[in-house]
Amino acid sequence: MNEKVDLKTRSAIIDASMSLFARRGYHGTSISHIAQMTGLTKGALYWYFKGKEDLFLTVLDTIRENWQQTVMARVEGASGSIGKLEQLFDATSEMAAQDDHPYSMHLFLISAGAQLEMKEFEDAIRAAYTCYVGVIIDIIKTGQEEGEIRRDIDAEFAAVGLIGCLEGIILQARLHPSATVAAAIAEMKRQFLRSLYIPSNPPPKKEKIARRSIDQLNLF
Repeated sequence: MNEKVDLKTRSAIIDASMSLFARRGYHGTSISHIAQMTGLTKGALYWYFKGKEDLFLTVLDTIRENWQQTVMARVEGASGSIGKLEQLFDATSEMAAQDDHPYSMHLFLISAGAQLEMKEFEDAIRAAYTCYVGVIIDIIKTGQEEGEIRRDIDAEFAAVGLIGCLEGIILQARLHPSATVAAAIAEMKRQFLRSLYIPSNPPPKKEKIARRSIDQLNLF
């Protein structure tokens, strides 16, 4: 089998599975449904994947890779900790505005009705979010070491709160006009970054920032 065709077929199977899992749920999707949507036989599907569980895990990994390429690559390519965090907000906003944007892992799991009854599902989600949180923690800590970000902020708490806020906005992307979602993310960005500035490095327009503990951060 031609390798190029082989990869194209595998990609088509993954795309079809993602769509079906999101629309019909994990338990409501069968190998027969996927075969029908792709025009392949069930035997051909089993040549590429071991079964539905293997396909679901592959879809989760694909979502993670898409997120890495569309969002985190821009974050990693930005200069300075504040610049990286700005890119996180901006890239997320652009992704949410696209009609064909890849599902966030959280949104996909809710759509698919996955209850993490399989240890493999839980491990995949935990690994993805542990990595995500770790990247944001490192950005904040680096900013603290380099004098960009206040040292009285707990990097882990701030990272978890930031990711939670962005995931919440992504979940609402289907319920509101794209302009509303973009404005909400822009406001989150403004408020979150304001909370990070140190007194000697004020945000634009020289707004006065009161010193606050981590549990008082205005993340919304």
